[in-house]
Amino acid sequence: MDSFEKKLEKRKSKFKSKSKKQDSVNKRVNLTISLSNKNREKKLTNKRKLLQDYNLLHPEKIQEYQKLPLPKASDFPQIANLLEGNNLVSIRKYLYLLRSLIALPDPPYSKFVSSGIVDCVINFLQNSKDVVILFESAWIICNIASTSSIFVTRLYKMNIIPILIDLLDHDNIRILEQVIWALGNISGDRILYRDLIIKTEGCIEKIIKAFQKETSDSELIKTICWAYTNFTGDALPHLTKLLYHEEISIISDVCNSLCNLTTRNFKMVDLLIDCNVIKKIIDLISHNNSNIQFYSLRCIGNVLTGTKEQTQAVIDNGGIICISKLLDDPNVTLRKESCWALSNICAGSVQQIQSVIESKALTQSIEILKNETFTVQKEAIWIFINICICGKREQKEAIIKYGIIDIFCEMLTMNNIKITLNCLQCLDDILLLGKEIQIEQGFMNQNEMASYIRGISGQKKITQLENSNNKKVSLLATKIMDTYFQNFIISKNDMYEIEDLDEKKVFAWESFLFTNIEDNDYEIDYD
Repeated sequence: MDSFEKKLEKRKSKFKSKSKKQDSVNKRVNLTISLSNKNREKKLTNKRKLLQDYNLLHPEKIQEYQKLPLPKASDFPQIANLLEGNNLVSIRKYLYLLRSLIALPDPPYSKFVSSGIVDCVINFLQNSKDVVILFESAWIICNIASTSSIFVTRLYKMNIIPILIDLLDHDNIRILEQVIWALGNISGDRILYRDLIIKTEGCIEKIIKAFQKETSDSELIKTICWAYTNFTGDALPHLTKLLYHEEISIISDVCNSLCNLTTRNFKMVDLLIDCNVIKKIIDLISHNNSNIQFYSLRCIGNVLTGTKEQTQAVIDNGGIICISKLLDDPNVTLRKESCWALSNICAGSVQQIQSVIESKALTQSIEILKNETFTVQKEAIWIFINICICGKREQKEAIIKYGIIDIFCEMLTMNNIKITLNCLQCLDDILLLGKEIQIEQGFMNQNEMASYIRGISGQKKITQLENSNNKKVSLLATKIMDTYFQNFIISKNDMYEIEDLDEKKVFAWESFLFTNIEDNDYEIDYD
């Protein structure tokens, strides 16, 4: 006969997810990607459409041109003919007006691209030596590259990528900025274009060199930081050096870039760790600028979705303390992000879970679960779900002392199937723990966990979930009710002998431990 421990483990496996810990990590990673992409797209749109106050024209000419009406789509063919001429003043004027036009919301891109103007612009990028014409032309291409894939594909077929890469050697900062911006837009459109750009010999090296130009200003640096999120991590060492920059906006952009680069990219996380900047990023979590706080916290959160070794790098650099401080922050977003980051740690090893338990984070997290809105609560609850799923017995007992059973029961009524299902599973684990304690005590007492849950009306909530429209929830609720909240007729045939931890003989009843159901009756697929 199998030992009791083997029977217990075998039976537990029927109800537990096959890879629950990894499911928990994947859930957090998917949330990271969703939020990061949403934030990135918003920032990217602003970056693409932004009409900067940079002009290489004489101020008097700008004032003159600003008084002129912007071209209409019907004017495009005539303007294309004028751009083919040799009148530099006229070419500068129309390029300025065209650039101003397509920087507006919803310009007529289709007619613009098909009019022949783009052919003229590309010709200027290849052959013109006039810095104003190059600047305006690069800006026009940059704006077109920020639109739909249809127009980016048109640019690709017109061989724009090598033309722009050749311009990376230009010594004018404003032209260089527009070229890098355009390459970033194109790279972000398709992997094919990105690979072509980064595999072109000398391209990345030229952009890295732009970092090191003495004449480089903050706008160029921020453009490079943004563009690298669409390129590659080859320049990561150069990017991380800017974490020590004096300008807050640059630090913010670097943190945002690192956040995007490390999203579900664990090789990039390794590179980040190799750059020895984890401690610096953790320190930035306490910065007085909320954007820097958010991006640095999100970046550390990305690291925490990785391997145990990557998670340990954060812990070893004081990450838990810095993250925990934000649990009381007035900014609700930072409180949510902090809970999310801590939940990632609690999806790690037993030792890493213990690091969270030994901090003050659980006390603060319980307060969030008691007093916050559900928006924050649904992040905080994953800290305790992951401890219950990934932790050892003593760690489960620790969170029970914090009153987590009441909260798990309360969460069963929330309109969130994932949380309901996982809280229900945690209650199942806790009830099983109660059964283990009961066995150790030789059945001298009732299952304390079951009695407590019954006393706080948790049993009624579980009973109601038996009628859930979600099959997984319904099956698990029924399994819990049948296993822990029913009276059984115990016969002598149900008895078998086991040895407890003290090797004393006690009697247990198999049908009392595990209800008489077929093995597959309540097997649940969580995948």
